[in-house]
Amino acid sequence: MLIIIIEFLFFSLLLLLPANNKTYRILIIMQAVCYFSHFLVGNTIRFDTMLTLFNVIFVNTNLFLIIYAWSYGKVSKIVIKNFSFLSYYEKNLNRILVLLLVASIIVFVIVRMYLPDIAELKLEGGYKDLYETVPFFGILFRFISVVQALGYLSLPFVFLHLQNHENKKALKSLILSASSLVAGLAMYSRASILNYTLIMFCSLYYLKGMIDSNLFLKFEKYIKYGICILGCVLIFGTISRFSSSKMDYYGDRIPQNSYIKDPILFSLVDYASQGYVNGINQLERYNSEYNLKGEQALYNLYQLLSFFHIMNWDSDTYEDKAYKAYNLSGIGDYNGKAAFHGYTCRMVNNFGYLLTLLIDLIFFIYVKRKTYNKSNISFATLSIFIFLMMQSISSIFYMLYNIIFFPIILYYIIRVMYLFRQCLVKSLPRKDRCRIG
Repeated sequence: MLIIIIEFLFFSLLLLLPANNKTYRILIIMQAVCYFSHFLVGNTIRFDTMLTLFNVIFVNTNLFLIIYAWSYGKVSKIVIKNFSFLSYYEKNLNRILVLLLVASIIVFVIVRMYLPDIAELKLEGGYKDLYETVPFFGILFRFISVVQALGYLSLPFVFLHLQNHENKKALKSLILSASSLVAGLAMYSRASILNYTLIMFCSLYYLKGMIDSNLFLKFEKYIKYGICILGCVLIFGTISRFSSSKMDYYGDRIPQNSYIKDPILFSLVDYASQGYVNGINQLERYNSEYNLKGEQALYNLYQLLSFFHIMNWDSDTYEDKAYKAYNLSGIGDYNGKAAFHGYTCRMVNNFGYLLTLLIDLIFFIYVKRKTYNKSNISFATLSIFIFLMMQSISSIFYMLYNIIFFPIILYYIIRVMYLFRQCLVKSLPRKDRCRIG
């Protein structure tokens, strides 16, 4: 009962605090759906100790920091500090995103042809058979799996071009950003589809003030159409996945106290509700032995450092540590096999309580500092905001700091290429500079 009172006070506080944009309200609704839907499926907090109470307060504190940070934004203009670099950056980014989009479409077509049954792919890992039967499929599949987040780098260009009434360029950037969406569709990832849809929707309302009102209404209409279509895809994918005889996962696993008995509907509500309750249950068993030292959040960085022999790190050892940290064997009072544990739980398992709180305080201060009583935002800041906002959006499921690594790497590769090009241009006689510049 005390936990319910705390949650009521938490949501009341979020709703009563002033806000400058609809994005903040959308994030509150998402958290409310995640929390209250767990009552419908009979998913309960299995512990009742002082530690449980502390974890509930800690989870809500961290969620407050990464959600309320977005209440200050009232952006009316994107400011460009270096037009030359931005043009060079967009041109090279677009080339890479074309490759990602084409690769994602090819994988999507191949998967649909050979594995039309979603359950066969998700449960049995049937796509592995395609490595041997379809030439280069393994390379393409791994490529889109690793770099699918690069498409989000194109989203700031969508809104920049909308601000400048460059509708064709905005459409081009939108299509290229959808490479992340198509990659998610190719891998039957509901989370990827949902993340792309919500980041587009939240970004639109966050940047509403810088788009012409008539253009905004038109763009909003098309976005809503797209969300409806993607919503149908998610529902269809869920029905196909869990109605299959190969994946009768929920058939005998629906709790007796669940108000929802239909396996398909249960899977949808359970999908939305897991993060909060599972996170509290998981935190109950956390100790320093289960601290992953950021190996999950910074997985790609660890891989890169290991590849260049900068540090001794083994992915199999990490998998074993994660298996124990999240109790995937299901031993004891809490079965950790649930897919989602929420943002705060994942952060604590990676960085511990103190560092988690510090990171989220920095998150809050950074976003507030860039937006409080300010109407302008730099393009670079907007690019960072897109990935930070994704953490807030996905917080009902997990944290997504791991996807930031390759976009950062790509940005700095292009940045170094640009600086090298500028140095080369300056070293040439003036009459020859036009050939490069």
